[in-house]
Amino acid sequence: MQESVLVGCHDTGGVLARINQLIGRSRAAGVPVVFVQHADEDDPDMAAGSRGWELSAALERTDTDVVVAKTYRSAFDDTPLDAILSEVGAERLVLACAHSDFCVTATAFAALHHGYDVTLAADAHTATAAHLDRGVIPSPLVVDFVNQRLATLSVPGRSIDVMPAAAVTL
Repeated sequence: MQESVLVGCHDTGGVLARINQLIGRSRAAGVPVVFVQHADEDDPDMAAGSRGWELSAALERTDTDVVVAKTYRSAFDDTPLDAILSEVGAERLVLACAHSDFCVTATAFAALHHGYDVTLAADAHTATAAHLDRGVIPSPLVVDFVNQRLATLSVPGRSIDVMPAAAVTL
């Protein structure tokens, strides 16, 4: 949920509000909150230290929150995320983020393959419209597509849930 990533995304105000509700509920339950921050030195809007690279100012963060830097779509690739999660004894990840069709799916798949159960907060992730050779898929449909695809995914020994943020148990 970085400043430049949110440009053109669907329902960013609502998504950020639901993410902040999840953050508050997580803290109240003693569940660690981890933010992931993508950098891309080939994109001036996403270069580390740029305004667009900053995590959204609307996120309710504290100094104790962990921030994991990444340079690939998956939050697991070439990052310490797995070690951080292992250290706190995490067994399940609750995902709430942007872009649904890139970082969300890549991180969800990687989490499953790293042995974590995954809960996708269906109304706490967002995307921009998908521009294809044959047309444009509006951003709400991109989000719906990701929700439906992840809800039907099965991985041996892992659970995958897709539900509204308010229904997520922590």
